[in-house]
Parts: sequence; C-alpha cells; structure tokens
Amino acid sequence: MIRALFRLLFLGVVVVIVLALFAPRYLEQAGNSLISAFNNSAATGLAQYIPANVNDSNSHLQLSIQGLPVNTKYEVTLDPGKCNGSPNQDIGPITSNANGSVAGEFKFGTLNTAQTWFVDLHQGPTTSGTTVACGQLVINKDSASQSSDTTTLSTNGDTFSVSLNPNSNGSGQQTGSNTDNENNEPPTTSSTPTTPKGFPNTGVNPGGKNSYDNTTYPRKF
Repeated sequence: MIRALFRLLFLGVVVVIVLALFAPRYLEQAGNSLISAFNNSAATGLAQYIPANVNDSNSHLQLSIQGLPVNTKYEVTLDPGKCNGSPNQDIGPITSNANGSVAGEFKFGTLNTAQTWFVDLHQGPTTSGTTVACGQLVINKDSASQSSDTTTLSTNGDTFSVSLNPNSNGSGQQTGSNTDNENNEPPTTSSTPTTPKGFPNTGVNPGGKNSYDNTTYPRKF
C-alpha cells in the first residue's frame, strides 16, 4: 500500500515537472485566426491552432465560420505567406449545415510556426476552389513580441518617455528619452502672487481739491 502511494506521488511529481517545462512553450506555439470574407462572400469566423505536444503528436485546428450558403462542401487549407499561397497544406473537407455555418476540428502533422500561415476556406471539394474566407494565423509568441507598452511623463513642457518593451532597442534593455520644451529652458516657478479676479476694489482714491488733510490742526470732523 505504501509502495503504491509512493508510485502515485512520484508520478504526480513527474507530471508537474513536465508541465513546468513544456507548458510555456506549448502556449507560445498556439495561435488564433480572424477569418474574413473573400470574393464577395459574407463569411466570417474564427480559427484556433493547437500545436502538437508530449501528450498528442497531432496538431489541431478548430474552425467556426458563419454566413455561408447552406449544405455546401468546402476544403480547408493552410496557405504559406498569403491567402492562396502555395504550396498549401490540405487540412480537410467540411460541409456547411442548414444555417450556413461550419464548425469542426481537424488533425494534422506538425506545423512550422516560424513561417506565416493563413487559414483558407475553398469552395468545393478541392484545394483549387475559390477562396470564400481567409485569415492570418497569428501565433501567440509573435503577437506578444509585437506589442509595446510606453509610459510618458510630462512636466511643464518637458516630456520623458519610458519604453516597457524589453526588445525596443534591440539589446534587451529599457530605453528612455527626454525632450525639453520649445525654448530648451528648465522648468521655472514663480513666487509673485497674483490678484484674485472678481473681487471689488476697496482702496481709497487720492484726495482732490475738495478734500482736507486730517494731519493738520485744527482737525476738521
């Protein structure tokens, strides 16, 4: 009994180690595609690519497209470089249902994700049919490397920008830039108070010829 428990524990540790080693790479190699209409069709949809892994030697492509003619045969391919690119990789046939939609999952061999691929839906039962829907397959690692976060601080005409993208300068270091104001002057502050606006003037105007000097004697009251 104790030996069986130790075996289960050992197996659990092995599974955790395998997941820790391969899960990040597995997620990086996965991808998605936004399918758009081609050649005056009304088709739109999504596709998801799941790469082969230690548990499954097959790659998977899950496809869901709407806006197609009903009960029509189609062929799915992965095209290199662009829609209708060649030589394409034939993924398999699929047929639209009574609602004009297709939904299915295809299994195929490994895919070189270092290359750009497009998910292509061809009308008819062959790969030479007219493209009615197509979209680029964006791999997660490529999508993450293209994103860039920038923080900008501005003080009295001075702007300081910090790029949070570690690859922004090609050396893996964060970069910053400081741009002074138009006159290239440092920020200044003023200690001179300003008179609030909108208040009545309570000062006394200088006396005229009809006024009297209250400092002379005898005073006039």
